[in-house]
Amino acid sequence: MRRITACSTAFLVAILAAARAEASGPWLTAKSAAVGDRNGAMLWERNAAYKAPPASTAKVMAALVALERVSPETRVTVSRRAASQEPTKIGVRAGETFRVEDLVRAALINSGNDAACALAEGVAGSEWRFAVWMTEKAKKLGARRTVFKRASGLPAQGQVTTASDLVTIMQAALTNAFIRKVMSIKETWIESGRGRRIRLRNHNRLLWDGRRPVYLKTGYTRASRHCYVGYVGKKGEYGVFAFLTARKPWPDVRALADWCLKRGPHIEVNRRLLKKPEVRDVQRLLKRKGFDPGPVDGLFGPRTLQAVLALQKARGLTTDGIVGPRTKKALGMEK
Repeated sequence: MRRITACSTAFLVAILAAARAEASGPWLTAKSAAVGDRNGAMLWERNAAYKAPPASTAKVMAALVALERVSPETRVTVSRRAASQEPTKIGVRAGETFRVEDLVRAALINSGNDAACALAEGVAGSEWRFAVWMTEKAKKLGARRTVFKRASGLPAQGQVTTASDLVTIMQAALTNAFIRKVMSIKETWIESGRGRRIRLRNHNRLLWDGRRPVYLKTGYTRASRHCYVGYVGKKGEYGVFAFLTARKPWPDVRALADWCLKRGPHIEVNRRLLKKPEVRDVQRLLKRKGFDPGPVDGLFGPRTLQAVLALQKARGLTTDGIVGPRTKKALGMEK
């Protein structure tokens, strides 16, 4: 009987621990996920050390590197190797020329592997050299666990990333106005030097959604499963997110977008309003009053926000999650 009771208690403790972990972030099918603000801070992570192939999310870094290295108006010639890449393809032909900006459009909007390869070869002389540049850029940005082998993200041995690294890369990409504009385009066309037009349609189905748009780059291979990186708000002002190895990507995107809209901005505001010692004071006082903010570490994260919201609700205050004068007074920080 004691053994059964002990097992039952352990089981309940595990359930409660899992529930507390999930309460600080959205429920997802992805094995790993991360959310950051547009300024480079990380707001929330799950299974941060998990590595997986980036699939087509690699094209965000490819676009960033290409636009930093050459003029968008530069024309490059498509090689036979680029034209023969595996799908998804836009159908460029060997010998055709395209502007770099058009190949960036094709890579980000239509996820063209042939366009990404042509872009890399045209800018660096070879896709291998271009991938080295991509990895070097990732390391420079702080995405130190990421290694790129192909500009397209097609499978290659040793090519890996993490969700938090993808957030870091997207945060950098958001500083480029051309990339932001391209990721908002539903449909367009590009033209070769010979005048042949190729129609592009964005793989991001949420651009047609009536709710607040979510801008993202999709990715899928058998090895990586679904891995996406994106942002909410035209300049990522509501949050930047990424996930790896998802079974149901579109519900995961919506869950992360909703989390960004409801919690991300409040966390960002509090981090601007409060210095680290003040956050520690808030966390200590929340604990004293019976509201669990998580570790007293001076970092205003999701668990601290949840505790602030609970305090505000219990005291009859506006439940906006912002530690302003009235909330400080309720905590005993101000008289």
